[in-house]
Amino acid sequence: MIANYANQLNVPEEKVTILLEELRAHAVQKLAERVKFRQSGLATLKVKLSGQLAKRVTFSHSDIGS
Repeated sequence: MIANYANQLNVPEEKVTILLEELRAHAVQKLAERVKFRQSGLATLKVKLSGQLAKRVTFSHSDIGS
């Protein structure tokens, strides 16, 4: 799969490997956050402001008044 994407995108296999790992890690993080929300009602938002790194913010329903 990596070789196929690297060939189609004309990028080194190492770069494709890194990008696929980032996608995998993001998916695992989202799943963990979804499970946490179902169990505790705490939601985590990923906020990215222009020119800054993303920041995760966690809050509960009571924090937003619902």
